[in-house]
Amino acid sequence: MLAWQSLDDPHALEEALEGITTLSQLLEDERRAVAALDPAGLHALAAQKGPLIERLRALAHLSPINLQVATTVEREAQRQRREQVRLAAVSLLAQAEANAALLGDAIHAISAALGYEQDDGVYDARARVQRRSRAFARKRA
Repeated sequence: MLAWQSLDDPHALEEALEGITTLSQLLEDERRAVAALDPAGLHALAAQKGPLIERLRALAHLSPINLQVATTVEREAQRQRREQVRLAAVSLLAQAEANAALLGDAIHAISAALGYEQDDGVYDARARVQRRSRAFARKRA
């Protein structure tokens, strides 16, 4: 998230905020698709999210522009807009993590209901259990 703090181009800030807002809506749609157990919808949403995420990554790594010619009012407006982008990005990250957990739980529940074998799981870098299902191996009775 620190990359957003150096972004000063007003157009890039606006594009970033619009992209984050769009991606946030797609994550909301993704939660609905998980709740509806709609794999086709999830695939379509993933296809829409990919290019948007790549554009946001590119925006986050733009070089800062020279603000020496900007007025104090312009610099303050850009600082406030950067803070809006930062807060929106933090919220987006929380939504994405929640979606990942929701999707993982849905996969686990469906696999268990179908009787597929589950491993005990491993912990990821954030100490969350990551389970894997064996799609073609049924539990033996």
